[in-house]
Amino acid sequence: MMVVLIFSFAILCATLILILALSSFLSKSFQFWPPPTKSSWQYDTFWLLFRCVLISIIILSIFNFNSLGFWQHYSRVYFGLLLAIVGLSFAFLITYSLGWENAHGTKENLVINGWYTWSRNPIYVVSIFGFAGWALAVNSIYVYILFAFIIGFYIFAPFLEEPWLEEVYAESYLAYKNKVPRFLGFQKNKPFLE
Repeated sequence: MMVVLIFSFAILCATLILILALSSFLSKSFQFWPPPTKSSWQYDTFWLLFRCVLISIIILSIFNFNSLGFWQHYSRVYFGLLLAIVGLSFAFLITYSLGWENAHGTKENLVINGWYTWSRNPIYVVSIFGFAGWALAVNSIYVYILFAFIIGFYIFAPFLEEPWLEEVYAESYLAYKNKVPRFLGFQKNKPFLE
């Protein structure tokens, strides 16, 4: 019963994030992500809801561990942990190199070197691998569903961020956008302003 309540609470929080993000995407007059400022209700609301989902996932990972009946071999746990550790470690490393504030929607500077030469969203890319590994290691339907929600948001978030980046960084971002893929790949052979 406790597991179902925690999962339901997390789904409610994730649904609110999704509704607010979709509203932001569909309306030019409403901005939820990236938040307008660090002191805005959007910033506080997003991080409160997102943290509630993550804390719920941690609790469900403990209390609903290995509750599905497939791939019960220990190799699943090791493979999942390896993906989780590598993916999330790189996510923290890239976030650190970008700067915490810059990674969370405040205007500091446009970073176009290092990891950002391969992807405009390397934190999302490596986090997706980390979350998939975590879910695989835990093997819980509740954790799979919640991480699917987060991964879906990580795929959708760049579409919310790009208009803001174009507005804030103008031609510099447009040149960068034309050269570097959204998620992963090789740079395009177009002129690039640095």
